[in-house]
Amino acid sequence: MVSGKPKPLRPGGVTALGVLAVLIGLLGIVGGAITLTSSDIVTLALSAFAVVVGILYLVTGIGFFRGNGWAWILGLGVSILSLARNIAEATEGGIVYAIPGIVVALIIIYYLNTPAVRAFFGKATMPAKSG
Repeated sequence: MVSGKPKPLRPGGVTALGVLAVLIGLLGIVGGAITLTSSDIVTLALSAFAVVVGILYLVTGIGFFRGNGWAWILGLGVSILSLARNIAEATEGGIVYAIPGIVVALIIIYYLNTPAVRAFFGKATMPAKSG
């Protein structure tokens, strides 16, 4: 490392988050692609957005596995985009499908902002333990 400090150990949830991001990505790509043939413009737009967010989640998951600092930024951004998409879907009558996406996006946003995860991705330093 350039700074000479060893990288913090990977928090256990980061690997799980990587798996989750890859799965969400694949589901978003496949699910969005299936409904891209819709004649409804709103459904078509949400489907295209789902494909884009799915690709971004897939890339993010790979970055999580590797512990890349950019993956933290992308993960936070794509989770916010996913949250917005799911809220839009809920307002269009798809609340049953949107609620799990909203919950998952909020959990990811929260977890990425915990001190150990921020430190792992080089976004903050962990406070020294006293005692």
